[in-house]
Amino acid sequence: MSYKCETCKHVNIDKALFCANCGSKINKVKPSNKNEIVVSVVLVVITAFIINYYMNRIEQGKIEVLEVEKNRIVQQKYDVENSKKQRNLEVEKNRIEQQKLEVENLKELSDSDIVAIIEVLNPQNLKMKKDTFETSDDYRRKKGQDLIRRQTILDEILSSHTSGTVSMRSYDADNERITLNITWTKSLSAYIDKDSFKVIDFKMSKDMAKELFLEGKRQNFWLHARIWKSLLAPTRLSLWYKNKKSLFDWSDIKMVDTLMYPDIEYGNSMTWYEAITYCENYTYGTYADWRLPRVEELSRLYKDNGKFSSHFYWSSTVRAGYSNDAWLIYFSDGIKYGGHKSKRYNVRCVRAGQ
Repeated sequence: MSYKCETCKHVNIDKALFCANCGSKINKVKPSNKNEIVVSVVLVVITAFIINYYMNRIEQGKIEVLEVEKNRIVQQKYDVENSKKQRNLEVEKNRIEQQKLEVENLKELSDSDIVAIIEVLNPQNLKMKKDTFETSDDYRRKKGQDLIRRQTILDEILSSHTSGTVSMRSYDADNERITLNITWTKSLSAYIDKDSFKVIDFKMSKDMAKELFLEGKRQNFWLHARIWKSLLAPTRLSLWYKNKKSLFDWSDIKMVDTLMYPDIEYGNSMTWYEAITYCENYTYGTYADWRLPRVEELSRLYKDNGKFSSHFYWSSTVRAGYSNDAWLIYFSDGIKYGGHKSKRYNVRCVRAGQ
């Protein structure tokens, strides 16, 4: 092998240490070989291809593993849901069977026993018109009783059809309680006694109350109830809120009687403490159970009756967080205001509104 002198470019033999032409020291660097470079490049390319191939295989393997895991989870979720549905069906089946058994046992009880059982379960029953199923026509009576018995066995609740409409009568924002007027559907009003409740009061959040009644609209409601003979025993009431049915337990719902108040108005103003005592000791007509109205009741009186003078009237409701203040209703505009209990304002007593 020969080496070229870097100084004079003279080609020297392999064993020469110094250039024969210029005497410079020869740097024995092996000259580049194009074939070797090509081979090196090819090896690099092949190596990169192999590495890339196996990396892709590894990535593909990961994707396949993830896909298998995903399918396993989906299948597991499907199995759980099916199992839950099956359990629910089994529970419902057992419940219906138990109910059938209870009804069979009820057949051995007298009508008064059945009524007593229902009244214990729910004291707030709607009294149905007596002539609906109690008639001299034996065929009609039997047909009506059979219908009620089937409804009880199958647990057919009234919520499958609209029971009527409700509109807001008043709202107590501090306690988040709403008072609603009820209008029954024509089909239900044929069965429900006209003296049954027309006003209800229960807890409802501010957001829901605004959503349902801010524009003063009437809303459909559904009554869940159990029926037997001449009694309709409500269990729940439902309203649509944000595209879903919201249920209210009937045990939390209070029936509100129509308020009574004196035709004459007490002309003098007084403090809140004096107003409480005044109404407790007040007698009018044959009644002596008068009291100072709650703020929602006072608001209702403003809406229902325009005969009151345009003054501030005390309510018995204390402002939340302000023990020295109570709520007032201004009978000029119906707006609620807070007032110190030592201030003097007008009074109207009510009864039978609890």
